[in-house]
Amino acid sequence: MPLHRHSCARESLPDARNRARHSHIIPTFAKLGKFLIILRELNPSQGMSKKLYSTAKWKKYLKSRQEYQLRRVQARRSRRHPIVPLRRIQPRQLAFATLVAPSSFSIIHNPTRTINFLAEFRYKARYNNLMLDLRGVTQITVDAITALIAEIVALGKARLVNGTYPDDSQCRDLLIQSGLFDYVKSRHALPKVQKGRVFRRKSKLVEGTTAKELIRIGSEAAYGSPRKCQAAYSALVECMSNTHNHATGKSATAGAQTWYSAVFGDKVGNRICYAFLDTGVGIFRSVRYNGLRRAYRQIVKGEDDRHILRDILNGLVASRTGLPFRGKGLPGIYRSLQAGRIKSLIIVANDVYADVANDDFRVLKTQFPGTLLYWES
Repeated sequence: MPLHRHSCARESLPDARNRARHSHIIPTFAKLGKFLIILRELNPSQGMSKKLYSTAKWKKYLKSRQEYQLRRVQARRSRRHPIVPLRRIQPRQLAFATLVAPSSFSIIHNPTRTINFLAEFRYKARYNNLMLDLRGVTQITVDAITALIAEIVALGKARLVNGTYPDDSQCRDLLIQSGLFDYVKSRHALPKVQKGRVFRRKSKLVEGTTAKELIRIGSEAAYGSPRKCQAAYSALVECMSNTHNHATGKSATAGAQTWYSAVFGDKVGNRICYAFLDTGVGIFRSVRYNGLRRAYRQIVKGEDDRHILRDILNGLVASRTGLPFRGKGLPGIYRSLQAGRIKSLIIVANDVYADVANDDFRVLKTQFPGTLLYWES
């Protein structure tokens, strides 16, 4: 039989177009085949019958799939509006944007509005220098001042930050004596700082000397003479240790997060106020707690991060999930509160606010980027 001239030539143009038009079907059929294999593995005896959809294995598979898709959607939403880096413009070329602080500038007493103020600080600093209007502040606490210092320090020399003093005399005195002006400059002469201090560190080392210095400063301001406070010392060391455990790397600074420890001695209130700020990702976004959160979703249904925090404080994680949990820092601080060695304990991490002494655990409508602990002695 004679061969035709075009029997081995390229396929005609219409055939090529049809092949290109239906090329996406091949991977689709491959996925379908894999899906059918999964179905047979789930219920090999029933094959593709409709009864398969009512089996326990099939329902478990669907529920697992739905939870996976839900986590993906939530992750996409959280990444939809990321923090944009500072625009590289000389600060002298930028205008000043005014930020009015809330009247209660306190994370422990007014968490949502104060955290939103700090978020607005980061947002406006992208394209502007900042003018902080604190004149209307009638309540201020050392925790909010510490968080504000962290935001100002993070800007470095890329932006200029100016501000006004609170009109309220007590708030103005606390702001000056807190240690804020160790990190920013004042145009006017200021009295000597004797009541408070804020230490900034970027290290994975537990610094006992820093903890002792904070206690000395606070006790001298509150009681007139330095005193020892083992509960406050233990709490500070445990906070530093937690920061160390969340860091990576072998050197003292490799992978370390910046943390701030603050103290203020209140002579009128006969108390010493402590704040510890870890500027990392926060307790519930750290790698160490990812597996724990997944376990709670699967084993302990209907509970969120505030319930996890409550169980961590009470040492119930291992008994409720069956997972080994060696965290001793927060439970140790909580035991000091129960024993009366410290007067107050407030924890803010990601979207969780916990006034532990008053058993007030709640989910905030905003995100705090890090972990903050506040207590009094």
